Amino acid sequence: MAILEERFGNDGYAVWFKLLERVGSSEGHAWNSTEELEWDYFCSYVHLEPDKCREVVDLLAKLGAIDADLWTKDSVAWSDHFIEGVTPVYDKRDSSLPGKPGFLHGNNGKGKIIPENEVNDTGNPQRRVEKSKGEKSIAKKEVSPFFESTKQAFLAARPEGFGNYAKECPHINGIIKLAKSRGDPELIIPGMLNMLVELKESGNDFWEGQPILPSTLVSLWERVWEQARKKKKQEVPDGPGIYDIT
Repeated sequence: MAILEERFGNDGYAVWFKLLERVGSSEGHAWNSTEELEWDYFCSYVHLEPDKCREVVDLLAKLGAIDADLWTKDSVAWSDHFIEGVTPVYDKRDSSLPGKPGFLHGNNGKGKIIPENEVNDTGNPQRRVEKSKGEKSIAKKEVSPFFESTKQAFLAARPEGFGNYAKECPHINGIIKLAKSRGDPELIIPGMLNMLVELKESGNDFWEGQPILPSTLVSLWERVWEQARKKKKQEVPDGPGIYDIT
């Protein structure tokens, strides 16, 4: 994600973080940006002009953060990394993971997302087995888009993974709680993660030795917060920033 940061700064992190939220809350974890007003809403959500926002998501596709083929051809955001991240949740409730979607065109140019394994050789969708209402309810309770977007943001900065998933997950909840106590977590979490990455790459011996993990950010929250606050004052002394820190 260094390329994303170099080209778009904090805007890049904000788009990635909030895109994961949309993916996490979409049916089958596939976000169709062509649905009515979806793209306009998302651009407004990340506070970017549509062209700039498209550039960021296009770069995410080129970097492999989302499926490049689905995004380029159909403007559908699907992330293998996100699915890998939620696998333990689905395993826990003994449910099948959503499959990578295909995209069928029709209805005057409008499309419908369907899983690839539900499309036969002729391109026609086969019958789907609907989940029970109770199973859907469990899914909503266990798969938190905000939790997953935070986790995936860390995994994007740490491609080798967490190592100890069971240990790190509670710290993700801790990060969300800390961010809420300071203001808007949608701004604060990506800003704090970005700051932690910058500190690790700063050449300072202490920060270089800190792994990019949720547990690290929780334990060093106040120190990272102070560094982010100083940076914001230097860059935008009189205006708001991604950190939402004063």
